[in-house]
Amino acid sequence: MRIFSFCFSSLILLAVFLGVEAREAYAQDAVLRLLPAIETHNVGEVVSVTIQVDTGGNGVNAVAAYFSYPSLLLEALEIDKKDSVMTLFAEEKFLNGEVRISGGKPTPGFSGTHTIASVKFRAKAGGTASLQFQENSAVVRDSDNQDIINLSQSQGATYTITVQPVPEPTPEPLPQPEPESQPEPEPESQPEPEPEPESGVQPEQELEPQPQSQTESEAEQEQESERENNLLFLGWLVFNGALALVVLSGIIWIFALRQKTP
Repeated sequence: MRIFSFCFSSLILLAVFLGVEAREAYAQDAVLRLLPAIETHNVGEVVSVTIQVDTGGNGVNAVAAYFSYPSLLLEALEIDKKDSVMTLFAEEKFLNGEVRISGGKPTPGFSGTHTIASVKFRAKAGGTASLQFQENSAVVRDSDNQDIINLSQSQGATYTITVQPVPEPTPEPLPQPEPESQPEPEPESQPEPEPEPESGVQPEQELEPQPQSQTESEAEQEQESERENNLLFLGWLVFNGALALVVLSGIIWIFALRQKTP
């Protein structure tokens, strides 16, 4: 089975090559389309592109869908073949701004409008992305292996990629200070009434204040005054003693003088 698939894939590529070379000699009724043809996406969104073929009523056994895309605006992610009308694939790759998908279906092939594959991109930058089929694309008729694609009628796609403005963060409301609770006034205490004295009982008389003791300075003054009085008294005694001696000496001298006189 693998050998058969390899051989058939090689025949597909050969038929595509020969068909492209002989394209101008035959009626060109088949077209390729990229759907959706026009769309708008935001940066970061996934863009899904479907490749469709319309055989123009001819039986077809091979298709080569090659188209370019701006790699600065779109990033190719994957190729999805689950809904493809083709059962064998010779190419399914994307690189450097080009998608290459080729394959076919054994005789009698298929006719009508069918899906070839889907390609998913991611919008990476703002701008206008134009996707166009390349000259080496082909749709090969089953009866004579001739390329019957009409490239001038084939439809590419244009996608507008917009950059969403970054929303400004909403400022958080500042916390409001809680009102301070006012302290409740304390009730004033009423003075208790003094009990009235019982009858027959005399109220206690207030004690008269006792005279306070003399201060130290007053005591020192009294001691100094007493010392001065003692000195005066002692001087008086000395003076009187000296006077008495003088008087006594005088009396003795007179008495002696009288004794000497005959």
